[in-house]
Amino acid sequence: MKKTNRKVPQSVKVKRRIDTAVEQAVADKKRFYDGVISRREQKYLTELTALQNQVNAQPLAFIAPENRGLVVANWRNWWKWWSARGLALIAFLAITPIPPELLVLLPDHIRMYAIAVTAVCAFMMNFIDQKHDLTQKTKGVQSWSLKS
Repeated sequence: MKKTNRKVPQSVKVKRRIDTAVEQAVADKKRFYDGVISRREQKYLTELTALQNQVNAQPLAFIAPENRGLVVANWRNWWKWWSARGLALIAFLAITPIPPELLVLLPDHIRMYAIAVTAVCAFMMNFIDQKHDLTQKTKGVQSWSLKS
């Protein structure tokens, strides 16, 4: 009996070569991008540790104010502060007499309650951020000129 040699078709040979080339290219690209990612991670880690060291080395500047005098730096703007307004209202309620017509309508000791509530509100107003300018009420509003 004659032994038959079966030949592999050319398309299968080419497909095997293409598959190995694609696998090799994928492995090369994976190795390349893994290296890029690890270098970026290392760079970010070094930047992060440098920032952490810088933050740990600096004193807490936000706690200690720059102006170390008895009076705050912007004392001329005291009338813009909400807490100053509340304290002025407390002084007004404590000093001015309440008209007798109003005293008849109000329950007893209402003046002390009003002063206490105003004092608590004035204390809480100390914690509101008052650095922004309250006079600009058109913040974020665009205006267009009528000239064409």
